[in-house]
Amino acid sequence: MRNRKNIIAIILLLLVLVLGGVSIFVAYRISTQEAVAPTAPTSEPAASVSCTTEGGTCVPLSTDAVCSTVIPGTDCAAGTRCCSAPWAGSDSCTISSFTVNPPPCEPRPACLDDGTPCLMYIPPGGWCPAYVCTGSLKSVYRDVADNTPGVYNMDPANKLADGSSVTPGQTIVYAIEYHPEGGLVLQGTIDDLLSSNVDFVDSSSQCTKQTGSNRVLCNVTNPAVSTGTPGGKVAIRVKVKETALPGAIANVATISAQYSTSTVAISKSMCRANLNIAIAPTVVVACKTKTAMNSTGTALINTVGENETFMYSLELTNTGNTNAPEVVVTDTLAANKLVFVDSDSGCTYEESTRNVTCKTPLNAGESKKITFRVKTNTDLIDKEIISNTASAKLPTTTETGSQCAKSLTVALPLLDAVKDAYRDNINNVAGTYHLTDPITTVSKNQTFAYTIKVTNTGSGTASGIIINDPLTGQNQDQLTFVDLDPKCQWTAADKLIKCNIDLQPGANQTLAFRVKVSDGAVNGSIIKNAGVVTHNDTTLNVTKDLTVSTVVSCNHVCTTNAECDSGYTCDTAVNKCRNSQCSTVESCVCPALVTIAPTAAPTTPPVAYVPTESPTANPTAQPTQVVAAPTAVAEVLPETGIFDLPGASIFGGGLLLAIVGILLAL
Repeated sequence: MRNRKNIIAIILLLLVLVLGGVSIFVAYRISTQEAVAPTAPTSEPAASVSCTTEGGTCVPLSTDAVCSTVIPGTDCAAGTRCCSAPWAGSDSCTISSFTVNPPPCEPRPACLDDGTPCLMYIPPGGWCPAYVCTGSLKSVYRDVADNTPGVYNMDPANKLADGSSVTPGQTIVYAIEYHPEGGLVLQGTIDDLLSSNVDFVDSSSQCTKQTGSNRVLCNVTNPAVSTGTPGGKVAIRVKVKETALPGAIANVATISAQYSTSTVAISKSMCRANLNIAIAPTVVVACKTKTAMNSTGTALINTVGENETFMYSLELTNTGNTNAPEVVVTDTLAANKLVFVDSDSGCTYEESTRNVTCKTPLNAGESKKITFRVKTNTDLIDKEIISNTASAKLPTTTETGSQCAKSLTVALPLLDAVKDAYRDNINNVAGTYHLTDPITTVSKNQTFAYTIKVTNTGSGTASGIIINDPLTGQNQDQLTFVDLDPKCQWTAADKLIKCNIDLQPGANQTLAFRVKVSDGAVNGSIIKNAGVVTHNDTTLNVTKDLTVSTVVSCNHVCTTNAECDSGYTCDTAVNKCRNSQCSTVESCVCPALVTIAPTAAPTTPPVAYVPTESPTANPTAQPTQVVAAPTAVAEVLPETGIFDLPGASIFGGGLLLAIVGILLAL
C-alpha cells in the first residue's frame, strides 16, 4: 500500500515538471511576438516614401534575413521589411562586402517639357549632365550708349522685366546665362530662332547669325567647366522692326549639351523670354502754322525790313497715344541776318551755334504753340530771302526729327531825292504850286519855288521820312520865306523847313516852298540851298545852287529898263521884263497872243481899203502905204493861220494880187 502511494507521488511530480516546461515555452513565444507587433500598423501610412530612394532594400521577414538597421515607415510589401543594408548570412556579427551600380543615365524627355527644365523629382540613376538656363529665362536689357558689338552693359538698372513692352524701332539685348547641371558636359550649343518682328544687329563672339534666316547659333563649350567653373553668358542684340505691329514677341532658345563620349547622348533645355510690342509714344511735330508775326504777335507778316523785331510762332502737335514728358525744339537762326531777342515760352539762345532751344511737355493728342522774338540786322539786301528751319523731337532720339521752315522776303525802301527850283507861276498859292519852268538864275525881288522830290524805288514801305531844309546856307540871308506845302512846317527862329512823309514802294512825292530874293542881292553871287532827307539809317543830301543876275530876260523881276536884257523893257506896272510890242505877254513872244486866226481875215479888207483914200488925201504917200500894207499882212498871216487852210490860201492870194493890181493900175 505504501509502495502504491509512493508510485502515485512520483507520477504527480513528473506531471508537474512537464506542465512547468510547457508554461516556460509558451511564455517565451509570447515574449518574442510582443516586440514585432507594434511596427506592423505604422508602416502602412508611409507607403508614399520610396525605400529605394532612401537607399534601403525590402527583405522578407525570416530568421535568416535580419537588418543592421530597420528603416521605419516605408512602402515595403506586407511580410517584408526595409533594411538599410542586408547581411550576407544569419551571422549577426559579420557583413559581407557588396557594390551597388546605378542604372545608366539616359536622356530625359522631361528636360524639354514646358515647365522648369530639369528640376522635377530625381529619376532613378540621378540627373543627366546638361546645360540649363539660369532661372529658366532669357534676360532682356535696354540698349545703352556704351554698348559695342560683343560688349554689352548688363547693369541691373537696364534690365527689362519679363513681359515688358518695347516699341517699334527700339534696340534691345537678349542675354542667355547658362550653367552645367548633374555632371560633366562635353559640348554645348545654343540655338535661338529670333522673332520675325526683330532684326539681328550683333552678338557675342561665340554666336553667329545663319545666312538666309533669323537663326543664331552659339558655341558655349567651356573647357573650364571640367575643372568646376560654372557656365557663362552670351548676348544677342536686336532691333524691333519699324513695321512691327502691336502684340507679343515670344522667343525661345534651346541649349543642347552632349555628355557622353561612347554614345551621342544629348540633353536639352529651353530658355524663354516674353515681350510685348506696344505702340510707340509718337511725337510728330508739325509746324502747321510756323509763322512770322509782328513784334506783338497780333499780325502775320511775310516781309521784313532792317532792324525790325518780329516773332516766330511754331505749333507743335503730338499725334501719338502716349504723353511726351519733354519735346526739344531747335531753331538755327540765319547767320548775319537774325539775332535772338527774347521768348515767352522759355526758349534759350546759344551764340556760338546760333541755336534757339525750346523744351516743353506734350500730351497725347495735344497741340501747343511756342514763340520767340528775333531782330533783323542792318546789312540786308532788298528782295533777298531769309529762311530758317526748326526741328522738334524727343530728347532720347538721335534722328533729325520733324522739321518745319519759314521763309521771309526782305522788303527795303530804296530812297532817291533831288532838289530843284522853279519860276513862280501866276496861279501859285500857298500850298499849291504849278511847277513847269525850272530856273538856274534869280534876280532881286524875285519870288520862286524850291522843290525836293523823294522817290522810293525799293520793295518796302518807307515810313517816317524826314526832310530838313534850313535857309541858313551861303547867301540864303538874301531869301525871305513866303509859304510852303501843308506837309511841312516853318520855324522862323531856326529858319528851318521840316517835312514828314511816307512812301509806298515805287511812289514819289514832291514838296515845295516859296521864297523871295531880297532887293540887295548882288549880281553874280551864288545862293546855295542844302537839305537833308533821312529814313532809318539812310541819309540823303540834296542841294540847289542859283546865280543872282540883275540883268534878266523876259518876265524876270525888274525896276528899270537897264535890268532887262536887250530887246526887253521893264513893265513898271508888273515889274517884269517884257517885249515892248506885247507887254502883257509873259512869254514875250507877241504872235503867241494872236489866238483867233479865223477872225483875222475879215479885218484885212479895211487895211486894203486904206490905199483908196491915199490919192485924195496925199498922193505922194502912195508908195509908203503900198509897201507897208504887204509887210503888215505878211507879219500877221503866219500867226493867224490863213495859209494853214488850202481854200483860204487861194482866196487870200487872189485878193492880194487884186489889191496890188488895183494899186498899180492907180
